[in-house]
Amino acid sequence: MSVLTKQAIFASFLKFLQEKPLDKITVKDIVDDCGINRKTFYYYFSDIYAMAEEMFRAKLDGLQKEFPPGEYSWNDFIEKASEYMYDNKKITLHVFRSVGYEKMNDLIFEISREYILPFIEKTSEGLFVSECDMKLIAGYACITIAGVITRWLSGGMKTVPKELVDRFSKILDGTLRLSLENAAKLNK
Repeated sequence: MSVLTKQAIFASFLKFLQEKPLDKITVKDIVDDCGINRKTFYYYFSDIYAMAEEMFRAKLDGLQKEFPPGEYSWNDFIEKASEYMYDNKKITLHVFRSVGYEKMNDLIFEISREYILPFIEKTSEGLFVSECDMKLIAGYACITIAGVITRWLSGGMKTVPKELVDRFSKILDGTLRLSLENAAKLNK
């Protein structure tokens, strides 16, 4: 099967996402639009939701390659990801409302972790913080990031991403530093 076929399926899917929510798009819509048969669609994807997840993950993977963890801060990545979602607001909200808060929250948590851990390690330099405490603080930070972004999505993305991330990162960075200092005091 051709890469072009898969790209055509994604293009058709994005076209429909501009018009209606994910849960209202059918395989029939896509195959009719692409001029392929159902079997071809199912060769690539098990269902519409699997296709949506693969497409979303591919975009996030692309962003991670552009902004590798460890080289870029968590807020650089979250700002870029948020800008992409904001620039594609209709599509993002259609997907978000169809897959739900929990699924999106879990995905953002998972990706945030790759960026938060290097930040936590760098911020804890000079402090004696156990690995267990660093993981606990990183988990707290990822829950916070995921919660803020999913609440932003559920509220209709009314705040411009740069404003949201700039303000939020200043608050969270200070909170994380204080958390690491408090953890270090516990280890004395």
